[in-house]
Amino acid sequence: MAYFADIKHIFLAEPNMVDVNAKEYERFAGLVENTVRPEITAINGKIDWAGASREAFDSRVTEAHTFLGHLAGGVRAAANALNAYVPKLADAKRTVQDGRNVSHELRKAMRPYRWLPRDVSDGGEDPLRYWETLRPVVEADAQVGPPASRAKATAVLQQCPPLYEKAKQLFDTAKQTEKQARVACAPALRKAYELLPDYRVDSALSTSVTTNNPQLAGEVAEAAGDPHVRLPGTGTAPADVTATGAVSPALADIRADAARVPGGHLPWDWDDTKRWEQQPGELDQLKQQWITHNKEAIKAAAEKYGVPADLMGAVAYEEIGGSPLSYDEKVFSRRDTWPSWLLDAYDGGRAASLPPDYTSMGAIDMQIRRAADTLGYDAAALTEPQRTEIMNSMRDAREQIFIATKHVADLKQAAGYGLIDPTALTNAQLAEIAVRYSKGPYWQDYLSGMGSVYLNHLNIVRNGRLLD
Repeated sequence: MAYFADIKHIFLAEPNMVDVNAKEYERFAGLVENTVRPEITAINGKIDWAGASREAFDSRVTEAHTFLGHLAGGVRAAANALNAYVPKLADAKRTVQDGRNVSHELRKAMRPYRWLPRDVSDGGEDPLRYWETLRPVVEADAQVGPPASRAKATAVLQQCPPLYEKAKQLFDTAKQTEKQARVACAPALRKAYELLPDYRVDSALSTSVTTNNPQLAGEVAEAAGDPHVRLPGTGTAPADVTATGAVSPALADIRADAARVPGGHLPWDWDDTKRWEQQPGELDQLKQQWITHNKEAIKAAAEKYGVPADLMGAVAYEEIGGSPLSYDEKVFSRRDTWPSWLLDAYDGGRAASLPPDYTSMGAIDMQIRRAADTLGYDAAALTEPQRTEIMNSMRDAREQIFIATKHVADLKQAAGYGLIDPTALTNAQLAEIAVRYSKGPYWQDYLSGMGSVYLNHLNIVRNGRLLD
């Protein structure tokens, strides 16, 4: 049988992002097939040339035409593989959520046994395992316990077993659905990869060529109107390149953009936060002042990544005024250097339970690991120089705005709204994206309450004209 831990990867998966990847492959294949390849084909008709090298030239044109055909074919095959996988993944994820809802009901049904350790009586993330531990105790109560215990145990036994069986069935179904689709998708992707021409290039060198060639920049600008150049609703940011050095291409790009806009950090300390507890109106003033102070960075980042600027204003409004940056630094340092026994004694185990890279930093609270993922690093294998560069950018308000906005753009895709023009997003869609930023993969548990909070923040940003 499958427990939640066995199918948590399905719960954390984002079918809509896989779908956007498939559409990116389709877009690229269409660009090659409908724009680039026809231009290569038309070259011979545009050149009137006879000479010793003409035969070699024609051969190279033919090779290029063939190369592009293989490239488009391989990429389109990858798109087809993902297109077949996406609906099955989405179905499996819905089934996991259904099972999770049932397991929450199981957790509630176990609560009469509050004498158990808290994680057992509350059910934790996997109430199925806890019911297996609890059931013999309940059955014994029902048989030999005092009358009050027998009545309690009988009620629990009436509720829990059906919920356990239903959740187990849903988790098993989800596991099999995703596994069968993945078993079909993986070989198809491998075959698509084998169709691609074995043509390799240094990504850092290609970035240097594209950024330092005025003629090529002109060609890029001329091609911007082609519908195959970029998916709708995705902004103007360049494609991501995997990080290898300390500063990823995405981070270098962000730093260059952030340096062009005014703004910066408006600091606060614990004395401020204590005062705001007594005078919350002052905190609201800081939030609005911070957004206005950094409005150019917010608007520039929003345009770059295809995100509504007022959404980023609402996200900032929620996060500004939390723990000071100095406290974030101390939390990271403790998690990074203190032994677990000292963390347990100091923080009741809360800090000890989280790795250092789970620390949220900066004015717009963002975990280091999330920033790493967003910037193209391997968050599970960060080097110290990479971590240092990320943390340096989290300390800079303008750079963090760009990083957070890029992450929100990813969440926009994960929500299934990636190809919607930013101006066409509804308030409900904006609220969902904002709650995803705040609560991560468990956003659905908080949508009704936090969604209203963010809608209120949106109104403050809009009605206060904080970004004008």
